[in-house]
Amino acid sequence: MLKVIAYLIYVVVFTYCYYGLNKRMSNTWILMLYPLIFVAAIYPMKLWVDYARPAYGDAFASTWAKIILMMLSSFIVFNWMYVAVNFIGNTQVRFHQKYNEPNIRGFLKSTLDKGPNIRTFAHFFFYIGGVILMYIAVKNY
Repeated sequence: MLKVIAYLIYVVVFTYCYYGLNKRMSNTWILMLYPLIFVAAIYPMKLWVDYARPAYGDAFASTWAKIILMMLSSFIVFNWMYVAVNFIGNTQVRFHQKYNEPNIRGFLKSTLDKGPNIRTFAHFFFYIGGVILMYIAVKNY
């Protein structure tokens, strides 16, 4: 039951950061903020594991240390992928607008017109990956 609650908290925080917070922050801030959160969370997690080891046992503490580290690392990696999708999508659109302006027609024109939709689908793809990966990690540990 405790793992289900931790997973639901992860999904809520991940969803808010991925779809709410990331849209309001620049890509540079996303690349800097999430690793700082990871570094800031390591010491409190170590203190909790040091407390939990004698109170609940070594197996319980090590299992939760693995789950929490996996949650933090997947949180960071999938938020970085949010930036990667933005960067790749924006770079492709700028390239074709700069170098192919007179030749834009057909498939290329529809791709450029639907650029935000393609990025939204890619963001959703990586969001689902983050949710499923954590489900597998929580279920297996």
